[in-house]
Amino acid sequence: MKDNIWNENELISVVIPTYNRAYIIFKSIESVLNQTYRNIELIIVDDGSTDDTVKNLRNIKDKRLQIVQLEKNSGMCAARNAGTKVSKGKYIAIHDSDDIWDLEKLEKQYKFMKKTGCDLAFCQMRRINVNGKEQIVPNKDITMDGDLYHKLLKGSFIPSITIMMKNELANKVEFDPEVRRFTDWDFALRVVKANYKISYLPEILATSYIQNDSSAVTENKYKSIEFIYKRYKDEIMPYPDVHAIFSYNLGVNCSVNNRKLANIHFMNSLKLQFSWKVLFRLILNKLGVTNILKSIKRSLTQ
Repeated sequence: MKDNIWNENELISVVIPTYNRAYIIFKSIESVLNQTYRNIELIIVDDGSTDDTVKNLRNIKDKRLQIVQLEKNSGMCAARNAGTKVSKGKYIAIHDSDDIWDLEKLEKQYKFMKKTGCDLAFCQMRRINVNGKEQIVPNKDITMDGDLYHKLLKGSFIPSITIMMKNELANKVEFDPEVRRFTDWDFALRVVKANYKISYLPEILATSYIQNDSSAVTENKYKSIEFIYKRYKDEIMPYPDVHAIFSYNLGVNCSVNNRKLANIHFMNSLKLQFSWKVLFRLILNKLGVTNILKSIKRSLTQ
């Protein structure tokens, strides 16, 4: 049987951090334990859950499953790092408790990493928001040649649940618990700075379901972009195009609550690199049209 083909290959450790996800985590677990690549260990790190997550996990009878419990809620990045520290696999794959993998994900990525000799591989995924809207990430062709760091500074395109990497890399470049949102963006930037080889498998092999308690919903997007901007400002400044993108995105994400500050960001973006899109957004913001459109959109979705 095909399931047995992979039993003698190298061990892959799958790390899933979770916090109060008893109601949804089993679909995520099922998508791991049913992988066509069988030689895996699944490390679930409970980040101080107060629901029945751990109790329910203990009912799963699969010797490949290991439960790690943190004494207190420490955040997704700390939980991922804790799982990595106890892993035994040559490779580590990152997963989340509200997401689903295609059943051939690990098999395809394992073959791809062996073929390319890379230290980290990522693929495409579907992202489905709380309203059911679907987006493909990355949503365009990504080339890994040239200045990869420059490309990544423009925006994140390596989602964490698509990452499979060598254990050595995972233990040297950890996820930073200080980062509350865009953890994958920050992580990928530091991996590139450390000169590890990254390869891209252009196949949709995972689906991310945004929940109401996901960091993409709970964490302030303006402050999260500002955090990345301040952390990498010295690297951003030499690239006017990157600086312009950050200024534009900062403007977009504060336009509802602070139109004056948004105008400043839009003006800075235009000074760095002219764009009709940015100019149009600046005009709309000055006229207050942006807020009106957002109010209409909110009323239609309620």
